[in-house]
Amino acid sequence: MKQNTKNEIYKHYIALDWSKDSFALASMRNNATGIKVEKQPPELKKLKQCLKDLPGKKILTIEETTTSHWLYVELKDLSTEFLSASRTGINYFRAVQRMTKGMQKICACCLETDL
Repeated sequence: MKQNTKNEIYKHYIALDWSKDSFALASMRNNATGIKVEKQPPELKKLKQCLKDLPGKKILTIEETTTSHWLYVELKDLSTEFLSASRTGINYFRAVQRMTKGMQKICACCLETDL
């Protein structure tokens, strides 16, 4: 992956939470008009299709867990940039029922921060 510059803008800021029961994908456009959250059964094929349906430059953020490397290997070609965030740095991935609010914070943080 190439080094980001301060002026690089992504079309989609995406946060992903993956568990054995489901995955949730939250995305926000670069115009920050709203957050779209999609929750699905944990099927890799469906997740890849969700990412393909978001055209343009994307930055994808996931929580650093035991599945992080596997997700990176599977999804790296579907995103312009890939971020893995530790639990101590970002405490937004708690439970699926609180995911929407957390995903909004992750997406907003990505949009406001020079990554």
